[in-house]
Amino acid sequence: MISSTYFDYGENLLRSIPMNAIVFSDDELETFMIYYLQLMDGMRKDVTLIHAGFLSAPAYVNFVKNNYKMGIYNAAMDLADDEIAKIQPIYRKPQKESIEIPLSVVDQYKIESSERFPKLEFVFPPLQSELVDTTTYWMSASEQVILDIIQKTKWLRDICLTLTYQGRIRSLFSGYLRSEGLSYRLLPFITSARNETINTELLEVFLSPPPDYFDETANFGMPFDFGSINTEEIVLDRSLYPLIDNYSNLYFDLADSYLMMDNKAQAQRVMIYFDMHLKPGELIRSHSTIYRAALLYDRVGEMADFDRLGKVAESLAIKETSREPFSYNDPANPYDMLLDYYIKSGQKAKMIQLLKDLNQRYPDDQDIVEKLKALSGG
Repeated sequence: MISSTYFDYGENLLRSIPMNAIVFSDDELETFMIYYLQLMDGMRKDVTLIHAGFLSAPAYVNFVKNNYKMGIYNAAMDLADDEIAKIQPIYRKPQKESIEIPLSVVDQYKIESSERFPKLEFVFPPLQSELVDTTTYWMSASEQVILDIIQKTKWLRDICLTLTYQGRIRSLFSGYLRSEGLSYRLLPFITSARNETINTELLEVFLSPPPDYFDETANFGMPFDFGSINTEEIVLDRSLYPLIDNYSNLYFDLADSYLMMDNKAQAQRVMIYFDMHLKPGELIRSHSTIYRAALLYDRVGEMADFDRLGKVAESLAIKETSREPFSYNDPANPYDMLLDYYIKSGQKAKMIQLLKDLNQRYPDDQDIVEKLKALSGG
């Protein structure tokens, strides 16, 4: 049985997708959730959702090009049907390519350009140094199809990537992506140049649903529905934790965006909503996620909340290390978080004890030895 939390996540993903958009995902459950909502519940049939990993199969490419039964729009391509039938990875050295930006799109986004017909130019596969393995010059069938769709669409339909899509196309266009909830929208301009890497107004709406909010449409721009996550199921089903982390990161990114604008009051309000909807320590059981929230409270000057969440993160981290000792050099180890918390909260005795324990386990680690000497005064 699939948790209702997944279906609500699917609806919230659709709320993050503009009308008539083409969306690339790289997660099977996420993909089938959207297909179910479109096919069985009739939701957002204007959206064409494509699983990037399935694009290596010609039958699936034909499906999204010619017969997207989940919705009302196929994905336009320049690839002919006979080319699709033979599609396979190709070896290709980096080539300069471009996407023409139609004048209607230039006007819509107020793009300034000295060219009569502006273009977004890029090199693919990405340029690499001579020392890098040339297997990076292999271009997968999925990458060929995604680039073909983007070049054919030319922003006449929005192109979006879900948070699960981590392929090279995302890296290629990273400077042109804007965070809009549970997806990124590809824009025809460098978003950082306009301070638009995050759509703060949209995230405000998504993350601040009114009490007892309910929406059956999943239309773009409507507040998220967090109803199903306030259940014991979330605590018991660890497979749901990544969904909660995705929601958490949206709150953190929005709060961080306000702090960069020196707007502590807005950042504090965002963190209050985070506490209200995601209940760190109850629903969220990740020490790193909770400590990141604690650090944001520290930055807005709410030390009581920093201490409150810091203690929760400390407790969870200690339990995690007792269940499964981590290597000190493991990037995901909880020790760095604990040491940072003890430094910021002035708990020198706990910091020394932790370093002593680590020194016994890793006596040859010079970083631990030097930290311990500095704190012990010798």
